Amino acid sequence: MTENSIQAKISDERKFHLHFLDGMRGIAAFYVLLTHLWLYQGENLPQWITIPTKFVRYGSFCVVVFIVLSGYCLMLPVARSQAGYIPGTLLDYLKRRARRIIPAYYAVILFCCLLSLGVLALERFTTFQWQTILINVKHH
Repeated sequence: MTENSIQAKISDERKFHLHFLDGMRGIAAFYVLLTHLWLYQGENLPQWITIPTKFVRYGSFCVVVFIVLSGYCLMLPVARSQAGYIPGTLLDYLKRRARRIIPAYYAVILFCCLLSLGVLALERFTTFQWQTILINVKHH
C-alpha cells in the first residue's frame, strides 16, 4: 500500500458513523424531555400533550438507553482503531469534543436568554401575563 492509500483508509475509518444510533439517542433524549415535562408540569399541560401519559413511566429506561448508546458511540473510534486507542493526546480529544459541544451549548443559552427577554418585554410592555396563560391552561 502507498502512503496515500494508508492515509485514505485511516480517514475513512475516522469518518465511520452509525447515523441510526444518533436517531435512537435523539428519540431517547426527546422521550426523557417529555417525561420531565409531564412530571413537573403535567397538570398545566394542554390535553393533547397528555394523551401518551401511559408511556411516561418508561422515562428512566430511556435515560439508560441514552447513556448506553452515547458511551457506545464514544468508544467506536477506539474499538475500530488498530492500536486500541484514539490517535493524538487527551488534549486533542478534549478539543474535538469541545468544538462539537460548545457551539450547541452557547446556541441554547442564547436562545433561552432571547426567549426570556421576549417574555419579559411582553409582560412589561403589553397586557400579556404568564399567570393568565397558566390559569387558562390549568382549567382546560
